Amino acid sequence: MVGGLPILWILFDILTATSGLAGPAWFLTGATLLTIGFTIVVAGLGFGIAALVGEIGARVGSWLAGKQPEQSPPIVNS
Repeated sequence: MVGGLPILWILFDILTATSGLAGPAWFLTGATLLTIGFTIVVAGLGFGIAALVGEIGARVGSWLAGKQPEQSPPIVNS
C-alpha cells in the first residue's frame, strides 16, 4: 500500500491540470468524463503494479529466509 502512495501525487496532478479546461459545454463534459476514466485507469494500474512488486518482494524474502544455513546447538562450557 505504501508503494502506491506516489500514485496519489500523479492523480492530484492530473486532476489539477484538467480542472483549468475551458470551452463549450460538450467539450467540458467529454473532457471531464475522459479525465475521470483516465484517472481510474492510472490509479488501478499504479496500485496494481505496486501490489504486484510488493507480493514478489514478499515471496523472494520468504524464500531467502528459508535458505538460512542450519544453526548448530550452542556450545556450553561445563
